[in-house]
Amino acid sequence: MTVRLAGMLTALALIVAACTGGDDSATPTTTSEATAPAPTTEPLDFASVKHAPVGGTNTTLEVALRPGDVTLRGRVIGPGGVVPGAIVEVRRLVGIGVTEKMTAGEDGTWLIEGVLGGRYRVRAWLAPDLTMLEPLFVFIEDDEVRDIDLTVTLENEPQAVAAVSPDPIPLGERISLVVQIHNRRVDGNGVVVSSPRAGAEVDLVPTGPWTVEGETSTIASGNGVATWVVVCTSDGDHPLSVVIDGEFTARLDIPRCGIPPTTTTETRPG
Repeated sequence: MTVRLAGMLTALALIVAACTGGDDSATPTTTSEATAPAPTTEPLDFASVKHAPVGGTNTTLEVALRPGDVTLRGRVIGPGGVVPGAIVEVRRLVGIGVTEKMTAGEDGTWLIEGVLGGRYRVRAWLAPDLTMLEPLFVFIEDDEVRDIDLTVTLENEPQAVAAVSPDPIPLGERISLVVQIHNRRVDGNGVVVSSPRAGAEVDLVPTGPWTVEGETSTIASGNGVATWVVVCTSDGDHPLSVVIDGEFTARLDIPRCGIPPTTTTETRPG
């Protein structure tokens, strides 16, 4: 009985030691946790991010202009008659489109043969002052012969752009009228481009109930700007125009004269 009791006490002691970690004087095991990096306010550098390449190849849709049974022909006509040497651009509007250019002959005629049918955009110009502000769009049947005359206009006159505030112009009040003068020309692609007309002599021509303080004639600045102080004394639309270098007259697009409408606020019972 004594031996059996001693064995039971020994087993109990082993169990208690296992549960309590054995010797009370043993140093406990410690673990260290990873410390998170401190937050930063520095912006992310997306340029350093590398992306995996994407497979594939770029393709360009080539649209044929020839061969075909279509003939396009015509004349380039300007303010003074036919325009020798004008550039004619014919573009077939299918897919990305195909363009062909040619030069009008001494009699202003042009010709393109053996092309396909379809929708076309046609225009003409002659730098530095003749062009079509709007191209011509036509649909051509597959075996058609089409006569197309192209009319170009003279685009060399300077332009005057006015700025005035408020809108409408208050009656009887002094306001600043600012006008910028631009030169206009046709570039090598038939596009009208403009640039400031520095040093131009600009004469303001008031008509109707306008009063101009000071001289009506002034010289445009290096940016082509001319300025006046004006007063409108009557309600309505009253045009103003300027004469540029004593040769070109341009009408100004300005607001009407009138008393601004009164704003009323409606109060509803709550």
